[in-house]
Amino acid sequence: MRSKAFTELQQESDIWVRLRNILRYLSAEVHQDPFVSTLFEEYKEFRLAEIERCFAQSEEAAVQLIGSLIREGQRQGYYAQVPLPLTAFMLVKMIFSYELDYPKTEQSDQDLKQLLRHMLRKRTDD
Repeated sequence: MRSKAFTELQQESDIWVRLRNILRYLSAEVHQDPFVSTLFEEYKEFRLAEIERCFAQSEEAAVQLIGSLIREGQRQGYYAQVPLPLTAFMLVKMIFSYELDYPKTEQSDQDLKQLLRHMLRKRTDD
């Protein structure tokens, strides 16, 4: 399902919208995909190594995709020159940690969006 969704999300021409939608998908996947949501709940409770390995593979694929989007956004002049793949890795970890551990509210969702924009936006002095 994720592969199909990522392929569809890649059709968007606006790089910022594409990145935002992919991060949004990763976040929503926890709640909408029954398999993933069950894994997250079990991981939150038991922190099993088998589930952690599953997440590691999933995270690596997401890091590669997000890294390529950031690189494309940098080439197009939208994103700051941030270190890759570290930034992509941190974004994926941040989204998963936010979903797993942070008490979410509508305000926290808005704050997360603002943080992402601040982290990646190219500034005029760059």
